[in-house]
Amino acid sequence: MATLTRARVGIQFPANNDLLTRVTDRKLCFKPPTAEGKDPQPREIYVDCLFREDDTPAKMAASFELDKLVSRVLNGYRAGLFVAASGRRFSATRTHVFAEALSILGRSLSEASDVSLSYAYVALTDAKCLDLTGDRVIDARGNKAALEPIYRPFSDCHDLLRVVQGGSSLPYALMIRVEKFGGARTMGSLLLCDLGLPTFDNSISEDSIRRLGPSLSLSFRTLQKIIFMKSTAGVEGPLPYHESNLTLICKDYLDGHAAMKFVLCLDASADVNQQEITGALNFAESLRKFQTLEQPTEVDPRISGLEADRKAFADEAKVLAATLREAERAHKKAARLSAEKHGRLVQGLRQELALALKAAEEQHQKDTQKLENELQTAREENSAAFQKASDSWADDKRAIIADFDTKMQALEENVEDERKVLNLKLANTKLTSDAALSKNASEMAALQELLRQEKVHLLHQTEQTTFSEAARYALEKELEFVKENLAREEETNTESTETLSALQVAHEALARDLILEKETRAGLESSLAEREQKADELSTEIHTVQEKLNVTLQQLEEVTAKLAAMTEASKEMDGQFAEQTIAIHEKQSSIAVLEARFQEAREMTEQMRNERDSARLEIAGATSRAAEVVEIMRDEIRSVISPLGTGSGIGLWKRFRS
Repeated sequence: MATLTRARVGIQFPANNDLLTRVTDRKLCFKPPTAEGKDPQPREIYVDCLFREDDTPAKMAASFELDKLVSRVLNGYRAGLFVAASGRRFSATRTHVFAEALSILGRSLSEASDVSLSYAYVALTDAKCLDLTGDRVIDARGNKAALEPIYRPFSDCHDLLRVVQGGSSLPYALMIRVEKFGGARTMGSLLLCDLGLPTFDNSISEDSIRRLGPSLSLSFRTLQKIIFMKSTAGVEGPLPYHESNLTLICKDYLDGHAAMKFVLCLDASADVNQQEITGALNFAESLRKFQTLEQPTEVDPRISGLEADRKAFADEAKVLAATLREAERAHKKAARLSAEKHGRLVQGLRQELALALKAAEEQHQKDTQKLENELQTAREENSAAFQKASDSWADDKRAIIADFDTKMQALEENVEDERKVLNLKLANTKLTSDAALSKNASEMAALQELLRQEKVHLLHQTEQTTFSEAARYALEKELEFVKENLAREEETNTESTETLSALQVAHEALARDLILEKETRAGLESSLAEREQKADELSTEIHTVQEKLNVTLQQLEEVTAKLAAMTEASKEMDGQFAEQTIAIHEKQSSIAVLEARFQEAREMTEQMRNERDSARLEIAGATSRAAEVVEIMRDEIRSVISPLGTGSGIGLWKRFRS
């Protein structure tokens, strides 16, 4: 039977605070603090139940009618109990109501029969879904069916009560299934979901929430969005169930086919953010508008029949397994008796075979010891011959090295004499080059003295030119003065005119002399520049001659060194040729002796190889004879075992071979 209901909301808050005031059992008044000199209007909020801070879980369960919620689960309906807190005041006590709900469920199940129970216990964050029982991560967002394998059966609610009382550092969901078989088969579901301490202030950005650490704040916003869309008329669009693990797990409850109750624990202290309390109260009002149509979850009768057949098959499989184990025990007992019956016979045959193998092994050890003794004797003889040849070769080598050292000492003395003669020649050549360099330096000093005298003469001429310019400047000043006097006395003084003409003539003569002196000075400067250029060229030429002389000396030294090296190489080659000729003759004689000794060693090795081959043939013959004896004994064992039966004979033969 379908029942239309709505979500129930209960709020728990401390009594002594300035923000929230209890008016009745279902009505509270929210008075925001004064901001910017304005006194905001109080706000009245209606809920289904108000809890005090000191209310016990039993009292909260009775006031919130959790017994009716659990009875709906036993009748095949879905029911969800959600808890969330704002602030740190209720962080440790908010989930105590879950323990009371499990106690009610345990008392109800004690009176029920034909019930199958299972549960799943997962921790939830915005990024992960963790199976707390199996300690593994589950991808519930990508596939809700991933939750099915983690359901585990249980028989006593006290086990779940210990799990809840143990607590969890992360928000979690405890999902319980109650399946009834009497009459119409139904499956009820109870969800106990701890939302933790989500952020009710929607003005905080998502990046700021992520920086706070693992929580359910982003998933809680998705839950708020779904509840707002389903409780507000005129809102359309897809519901974002797959945006978080929380909403995907709660999808069957948020679709509107389950009874839901929410407990909000609010810390209304003065230092709490006002937006947090405002957001929590807005969420409570949205929940009260959320309507659900409860329907029982019935199981198809065909599935019930298949389940009964499965149980019957399982019981029959247990009986067949017990029968099979009994048959295996009987078979093992018969095999043990058969093995004991034929054990003595097999033991006797095994002892005979062991004696034959021991005799063959002793003979093989004797043959091997004889062969090893012969090989040791041959090794000792070969080692003595090799040591004798090595001693002779060492004496010859020492004699050759002593002769070579004597010849090298004589050659070094000759090289030292040649080096002294070349050093004397090099010293004479260096004295001649130093004299030529001294002569060039004297000529360079004379040229520099001549250049200095020319520079002094040029300075004298420059001083005379400076004096002429000063006289010209004075005449120009005097001419200007005369011109000024002429301008005043031009009409009456004719003598001044003649004087002016004479002064102009003298000025022109001085100008011509000045031009001539400038030309002379330019000529002298040009001559001085040419002489400086010639001096630079002469200095460059002297430097070039000096470099050529150095190159010539270096080439002379290189030629001398090459000549000495060629002389030394020629002498060394002559000595080496003579030494190599002698060494070749000596090596030829040594090679002839070594070839004779090597031929003797080869003959001895060939003889030892023949003896080894003969020993191997004897060992192979002994092994084949032992194999024939073993084969004869096997035939005898087969002839004895074959009358006892094929199965037992094969098993006995396998044990004998092992």
